[in-house]
Amino acid sequence: MKQRTFLLRLAVFVVPFFLSFGINSCLYTRAHGDLLRMIGAYKNALPKQELLKNAPKGLPYAKVSAGKKSRPTDVLTIGDSFFEQGEFSVQAFLQKEGMEVLHIDGAYHDNPMSTLLALIESGFVDSLAPRAVILESVERKSLKRIEDFPKYHAAQFPANTFPALPEKSRPPMKFFASSTVKAPVNALAYTVFEELPWSEVLRLRAQMDGQSSGPSDHMYCFKNDHLAAQRYAALQQGARMDSVFEFLGGELNRRGISLYILIAPDKYSYYYPFLEHKEKFTPPLMLAELAHENHMNYTWVPAMEILSEVGVDAYFYDDTHWTPKSAQAVAQWIQSMISTEGDAHHP
Repeated sequence: MKQRTFLLRLAVFVVPFFLSFGINSCLYTRAHGDLLRMIGAYKNALPKQELLKNAPKGLPYAKVSAGKKSRPTDVLTIGDSFFEQGEFSVQAFLQKEGMEVLHIDGAYHDNPMSTLLALIESGFVDSLAPRAVILESVERKSLKRIEDFPKYHAAQFPANTFPALPEKSRPPMKFFASSTVKAPVNALAYTVFEELPWSEVLRLRAQMDGQSSGPSDHMYCFKNDHLAAQRYAALQQGARMDSVFEFLGGELNRRGISLYILIAPDKYSYYYPFLEHKEKFTPPLMLAELAHENHMNYTWVPAMEILSEVGVDAYFYDDTHWTPKSAQAVAQWIQSMISTEGDAHHP
């Protein structure tokens, strides 16, 4: 009798996990963009892969490689995941516009600002002698990166020498994983709540007509987008950020190299004007304040204005990144500016 009771209690505990794992195995897909993948979503009204099917593509561009010397280049790019989108990246479209691009893979660093300083001090930039450097950083991480500046010593980046990158792999779905419970719970909870205490993703009610070819009543973004907006509003560090960009631009200008600063807008910031009940959320201030600085030694890339011209689907519905047509629009703006500078120097 005791053994039977024990087995029944064990079944009550174990069977729901097997059911949940079975449902996840059938319905959950890793083909989602990063936001829906993080919450273990079953349904996806506008998968990233659908938008990529007919999206514009750039051309292959050079990356720094272990043990290989870099070839002559027009543009050196340093950034984070917004610049790690392969043939859909800004640098791929710059290459398509006829510019020779060399990209510092994001796997080599986690702070583009400090990395650029290290590359300058090590002599790498001098040996490469590009016409321009494009420094990209996603908005939500930019303030912390400035606070950490400089983080790296130049010795970590000796001229034209980089270590080999480790192989990347995605672990298989496990039975004893958080997604076994997370996916079905989130699927239900997000139908009622905009924010879940255990989730890094927000599902915000918004008027998305004319902004997304997916659902018109909500959008997904990282919770850290909003937290970063709150932190910036509290600290007001625009002048500090500008001073770092001015310093880096000055170092490059002395070498005859132009610096372009591209702060990739958070998805939250871009769609903030379309949110319902905006009074509940902190308005994003960083990009507007930086846009009004003097920019003596660098060119500010007005990403918000450029993306506003893109129209529908400037960002993926299920992902935190902008779409290929947004990356292409940014690249065309930068290419036009670099070409204009070149014409001014060589009439």
